[in-house]
Amino acid sequence: RKAYDSLDSTVKTKVTKLNVLTAAEAALKQMEEDKAKADKEAADKLAEQEAAKKAAEEKVAAESVGAVVESTSTDTKYNITTSPATEGSTATVEFAGTNDNTEAVVTIQNTVKDAYGVEYVVTKIADNAFNSSKVLTDVTIGANVTEIGQNAFKNCSKLSNVIIQSDSIAKIDEGAFSGAKALKSIDLSECKLEVIDKNAFSGCKKLSNIKINGNKLTKVGKNAFKNIKKNAKITIYAKDKKTYKKIVKLIKKSGAKNVKYAYKKKK
Repeated sequence: RKAYDSLDSTVKTKVTKLNVLTAAEAALKQMEEDKAKADKEAADKLAEQEAAKKAAEEKVAAESVGAVVESTSTDTKYNITTSPATEGSTATVEFAGTNDNTEAVVTIQNTVKDAYGVEYVVTKIADNAFNSSKVLTDVTIGANVTEIGQNAFKNCSKLSNVIIQSDSIAKIDEGAFSGAKALKSIDLSECKLEVIDKNAFSGCKKLSNIKINGNKLTKVGKNAFKNIKKNAKITIYAKDKKTYKKIVKLIKKSGAKNVKYAYKKKK
């Protein structure tokens, strides 16, 4: 302060102006830094919002009907049939096959989760899921499957073992197992079968032991059991003999020949 007081007025004026200029420059610099910081924060927030929007859009797309859900643990894939966004509905998928089609032993899961942790119930084996597989030998069908799709196991030449854990299978679609020439038996006695569509088991030349729950069965399509093994045994589980006879008639009408029938009472 003493040094300043010793200056003449002209120098003092210059010093004052210099101090004002320095302060102004410092203030301007601070303003620029504050603006840059605010601009960066705004840009970061916008980027965050855009990323969140994109992620939400990707999630919606990933969970839309027809989108594919992959199970990395079992190397299998599923098509969404009911979106989790559908209000009041259970999210469902159909089993669409394996990723590389080289698996000989396949388990169709009860449920599967997508990349977002959403759980889907596996209710169907898709049309053509294993059509003409040359490697599939064993398949386990999960407990929630209600339908086996058209040509799902058609011409699976090595398929010999089918384990059905579901008691809810209501429909076996057209050609589902047709041409599965290594298949020797199929147990549908616990299923709530309503429809066995045409050609479902046609050409299963070694199929000799078939068990069917007939209590809800209303349709057996044309040639459903055509060209199965001669003298194959079809055991029909039914609540009474009347129901049993009705199912035998349906199977015979569908074109089954050289087949033996047996009755098992089941409510």
